[in-house]
Amino acid sequence: MLGSIELLRLTSVILIVFTHTRHNIDAGIFHFLFEIVPQYGTTILSIISGYLFKEFSSKKSNLLNKKIHTLLIPFLISNLVVIILVFILKIFDFNVLNRLHYDLSIISDGLFALNRAPINPPTFFIRDLFLLFCIISLFQKNYYSLLLIIPYIIFGKLFLRIDIVFLFIIGSLISLKKESVYNNKKIFYLALAIIIIINTYLQNYDYIKFSISILIFLLSFDAKIKFINIGGYSYLLHLYHSPIIVMIYPLLKQVIYNQVLLVFLQFTSTIIITYIINEILKKYKLYILTGGRI
Repeated sequence: MLGSIELLRLTSVILIVFTHTRHNIDAGIFHFLFEIVPQYGTTILSIISGYLFKEFSSKKSNLLNKKIHTLLIPFLISNLVVIILVFILKIFDFNVLNRLHYDLSIISDGLFALNRAPINPPTFFIRDLFLLFCIISLFQKNYYSLLLIIPYIIFGKLFLRIDIVFLFIIGSLISLKKESVYNNKKIFYLALAIIIIINTYLQNYDYIKFSISILIFLLSFDAKIKFINIGGYSYLLHLYHSPIIVMIYPLLKQVIYNQVLLVFLQFTSTIIITYIINEILKKYKLYILTGGRI
């Protein structure tokens, strides 16, 4: 099953990449493909994170130290890199900030994301995931995690998206009861299908998204897929796709007028550039940027 989860994780990150491509498509099939479908990236990734935590990390005593290495440090580095680039562009009179200002908020929110998504927006997921692990560490009696949690409680928001926590718990429960889930999967499929139909009628779109995400994850139980471990590349793509798109989009839009082609070229360029960066990191063993993932 791990092969199918690895493929599903890469697919989820690819969907997240599409949420940050830029275009003027606001209707039709391509709007659905570029705007609606990619919204499932974060929800599916939340379930995967909860499942893998319960499978491999829940009993480890050094959980907080591990997550500082694998989540916090890459999160801070990726946002610090963007902040440095922003100030370099400012020197040349290019103002690329649209949510933040050139003041302390670029540190409090841009780097640490106290109240809002950081300057590198997609990394809000990593921020919320790390704080969730800090809370889990408290239950493991690692009280040092309070030093990391308290600033967010006092000066900001503990979680930017509570659905990440909810779906993480769902993923953990699926791991905990995986034999029961697998043996009764048809019942779960039917229950989720009914929930989706009811919420479609009631237009509860968030519940539809959650239910479909859970269904997609459960379907991966049946997938017998051998897939290489590219966790380092997937993680790097998650961390840096947004600043790459921000840099290449102004160039592409000058010569590409077809909006579908523009999205495709943003995506393929980001995939290629991330691959090149990944190969450079592997060559010089700069695994700190991907939390030790190779």
